[in-house]
Amino acid sequence: MGHAYYDIAFTDSVKSMQEKRGSRRLYAGAGQENLGDVRLGTRETEFIAQADHFFQSTIGETGWPYVQHRGGPPGFLKVIDRYTIGFADLGGNRQYISLGNLSGDGRIALIIMDWSARRRLKIMGRVTLVDAASDRGLVASLAMPGYGVPERAYVIKIAGYDWNCPQHITERITRASVEPELRALRDQVAQLRCAAQQASGGPQIIAGDGPLHLVVRAVRQATPQIRVHELTSIDGLPLPDDLSAGAHLEIALSEENGARVPAHYAITALVGRNEAFEISLRSSEPAEATARQRQAAWGLGTVVRGARVRHDLAGGGP
Repeated sequence: MGHAYYDIAFTDSVKSMQEKRGSRRLYAGAGQENLGDVRLGTRETEFIAQADHFFQSTIGETGWPYVQHRGGPPGFLKVIDRYTIGFADLGGNRQYISLGNLSGDGRIALIIMDWSARRRLKIMGRVTLVDAASDRGLVASLAMPGYGVPERAYVIKIAGYDWNCPQHITERITRASVEPELRALRDQVAQLRCAAQQASGGPQIIAGDGPLHLVVRAVRQATPQIRVHELTSIDGLPLPDDLSAGAHLEIALSEENGARVPAHYAITALVGRNEAFEISLRSSEPAEATARQRQAAWGLGTVVRGARVRHDLAGGGP
């Protein structure tokens, strides 16, 4: 814990309030001049490296603090050295409140959160703003590949830091952190549906080895030759973002001799829904009749496994 943080935070007014409230003795050895060590240790470095967001506060000419949320891919806030952190600044709403504040007063305060582990790190520092035109190398070193074009860099010289008490941090988890467990549950649900349908003589699963498990939720006859099937994820959760209009789906249809016939389907997005999409199935040439007839017989509850997204197809369905 950096004592320098207390040198900044424990003003005379703060110490007086600590005395009044009976907590001063808890911090008797803290906030002493010349004891400040602002070097980041391994714990702090690793914590900062995994952060995908933080909150920052600056001060304007009116004396009011301005708090801003910053977010990006994990690692967008970088440790430059043991005394310095920084990040690439992308264009936003063009209000420039933080930039304006920092042009007059370079002091900044950060709170970096890890909700799942109920940890937070508070940092105070002084900011140097570096425009991309003046030092492209520095700005590029702080940029995240494929994540926008930075306009400048924030280089923050650390003045002090402190780990905060986790008592009132609300635990939250991300979907990415539980995705392995969700995937295992989806596989289990698919297997149970398969067993139940086979036992009842219901529709058979379309076998495959792809990552998507889909189920037919609705069927309508668009024309005498075209049937439209609405597909959803088997667990009812939102579908991946790349399953959208313009994408294609590949499903391996099984022939009676065991051969697989790949079939490609254009996806039609459903307005206002992220858990379902439609594909159109049509009658095929006689040579493809066996697999296609089986495809056309897909009814409600049919489980389609092993589907995968394709983006490189120019045509529509099979």
